[in-house]
Amino acid sequence: MNSKASHCLTSTTCLAFTKTLICGLVIQFATHFCMADERKQDQGQGQAQLPVQAQQPPESFRGFEAHHPTWRDETAWVSNVGMRCATVYDFAGRFFLEYAMVDDQRRAANVFYRNTDIFLRVGYFLAVRGNQTDAQLIQEFFSRKTHYTQLKEDSLQNSRNIMLTTFGDDLNFCNENLNFFRSVKKRLESDEVKNEDPSLREASKVMRRSSEEGGPSASASGQLGLGFNQELIRYLDPNRVAQVWEYLLSEMKGPAHLNRPPMVIDPELPTSARFVFEFPSQDSPENPLQIRVSPRTLNEWRGSTLYWGLGHELAHYLFLRSENAWLEKSQYESELHHHCEPEFMTLTRKLADFLEQNSTQALMQMYAEGFRSCMRNPQQ
Repeated sequence: MNSKASHCLTSTTCLAFTKTLICGLVIQFATHFCMADERKQDQGQGQAQLPVQAQQPPESFRGFEAHHPTWRDETAWVSNVGMRCATVYDFAGRFFLEYAMVDDQRRAANVFYRNTDIFLRVGYFLAVRGNQTDAQLIQEFFSRKTHYTQLKEDSLQNSRNIMLTTFGDDLNFCNENLNFFRSVKKRLESDEVKNEDPSLREASKVMRRSSEEGGPSASASGQLGLGFNQELIRYLDPNRVAQVWEYLLSEMKGPAHLNRPPMVIDPELPTSARFVFEFPSQDSPENPLQIRVSPRTLNEWRGSTLYWGLGHELAHYLFLRSENAWLEKSQYESELHHHCEPEFMTLTRKLADFLEQNSTQALMQMYAEGFRSCMRNPQQ
């Protein structure tokens, strides 16, 4: 875990295009499948995975719909289907990208990746509001991913098209319900924010009052200049950054004297990276301890979402220091994959609640960003 990167994908593709593209892919995919199989066997996967307890394969969506024909009217089932379709689309995007032999397959991968966000925003938001725990949601995600990975391996070994397995049926089911989830997402985004945690409501009031009065508490005010230069101050309010830091430090029960890591704008970051936290380790002793911020992020993200992204990286730093007994070191050790640690996910989600009291749309985006970091970068 030498660096942490947060990614943002948007969803703009229509259902009709997705379905047409998939139909073409099923025909082409069988032609190129064996060649792609040989190529990927040579390359290897190298993907970090979390251990998942053996479970019964999930019921296919067609079987589920036969048993629950009115699932669209029940919030718990909408949440469940949303989270599962997010897994299906994310897996499809990765699969078609890895084994793409023609441009249509690469375009399909991007379609699936983008539209994962629609299912995830609805599914995860409703799951949290339904009092499901992050530990439970993470376990269910990896269980479903393990099931689809096994289907993929079986297909590769038998030179079969994966679209002819139950994965293909599940993917088609999600395609058919994409517009339904678009409508649910739009409706949820128009609702008022309902924060039922009184401690978070009070903390947010304190943050707003502090901003109106010109600054955060004395302990945070002493750090306003740390890691800031005139270029960063153009985009980030040091007072608000200090408030985010103080909130996270309090939640982690870290030492009050702990300083924030420096923050720098880095135009050389790859386009997929919005923020990167890096630190010196045994594998990379030359790494500086810092948070690198992409200028694209500063131009594209606004308000609470921008501060949440920075807070996500600060949470990485605090978890790292906690793993090292809060001691300052020349090299740090880390054995945890933060993104898929339930405590890390819960902390960053509570940070979203702390930062945003007005826009459910912004809240849903931050929630989804947090869970997607586990889906896309489980090794970090």
